[in-house]
Order: sequence, then C-alpha cells, then structure tokens
Amino acid sequence: MRQRMAASQGALCPEFPLDNPLATLPPTAQAILKAARELLTERGYRGITYQNVARAANVDKGSISYNFGNKAGLVAAVVDSLMHDECLALLEETEHFTGEDRIRLMVGGLKRITLAANAQRGWFDILPHAMRDEDLKARVRALYAWFFAMNLRWLGLDPDVCENDPLARGLAAVIAATSDGLAIQVGIGAQSDLDDAMSALEAMLRGALAEVRGRTL
Repeated sequence: MRQRMAASQGALCPEFPLDNPLATLPPTAQAILKAARELLTERGYRGITYQNVARAANVDKGSISYNFGNKAGLVAAVVDSLMHDECLALLEETEHFTGEDRIRLMVGGLKRITLAANAQRGWFDILPHAMRDEDLKARVRALYAWFFAMNLRWLGLDPDVCENDPLARGLAAVIAATSDGLAIQVGIGAQSDLDDAMSALEAMLRGALAEVRGRTL
C-alpha cells in the first residue's frame, strides 16, 4: 500500500490503494472521505455527488478534485477505506503462525471480512458502476490486485515470489471470488454464519497451499 503525492501540486495522484486512507491523508481529504463513506451508507453510490460530499464535509467542490482527481478517485478511496483496516488486522493476526494454525486464522479472518455488512453493501453498490465507468473500473481493478496480494500474504506467501506462478495467482483470485460470492449470499439471506462454506474453503486451501509451496520454494 502506498500513498502517492503529486509533488507539483500536493494533491493526491489518482492511484490506489492508499496507505491507511482514514489516517494518513491530509485533514481536508480525510473529511471528504468520511463524508463520502457516510453518504454511501445512507444513499448508495448515487449519493456520492460533488455537491452532497462538499456540503457534508463542509468544503468547496474544488477540494474534492484537488485531493482525489475526480469522482472515480474518491470512490476508489472510499472502497479502499472500507476494507483497509480489516485486511491489515488479519495480516497481523496471521504473520506469526505457520501451517494449519495460519490457515485456520486466515479463514476465520476472511469470514469476518465477508460478514462485514456495511463494507460489503458499499462494495457491491459500487461494483455495477465500475463495470460501466472505465476510470472507476481501472481503479477498482487496482484494488483487486492489492486484495489478491493480501490473500497470499495472509497465507504466508510472498506475492513477488508467486508472481509468475499461475497456480498461486489463481489461488489469490479464487479466495477473493469466494469472499465476494459468499458476501452476496449473506446479503440476500442465502447464507448466515458461513461455517460450512469456510470449513470447505479451509480444506481446499490446505491442498492448494501445499502445492503452491512446492512450486515456489
């Protein structure tokens, strides 16, 4: 994760994810981001307009463009902020463990992230718009690349070492797809506690992780 600044203007470049967006951004950008998150929860994606955000954050509209480039940049930062803390917390939980213990902790943390109702509602409200908005699509795609890397790090794998291994890349994508799919099922009431699904995922991860380690170490 990185925070990139445009040296000439001091504004944030439209590249994400940021480094802990709710803590490391300048105060005005933090206020804008918090306002946009609240609007997403209350009104959905369409509620994140320059006018609404500026009013809620008590800033002028130009501050939004200055700090986030455009609406797609702001929305990408909102998405990043929804998941950021949970992802890093899971990395801290797993990094001192190996083997079965690490897999079990990783699956438990993924379950927690998948069940995070507010974050998932926001995420799925934004995704359909990313399918149609090329700028937003590129930013969300970059966030997925970060999620894929986090999936591997939770399991104790180095994303750089695994970069050229199709099995490792596929494993990262499948973990993300599992979380996305189960979150949808929870949202519509087809799943509740996810215990069975996560037990199945844990069993699959044991075999896949053993093979990936054999190929990359």
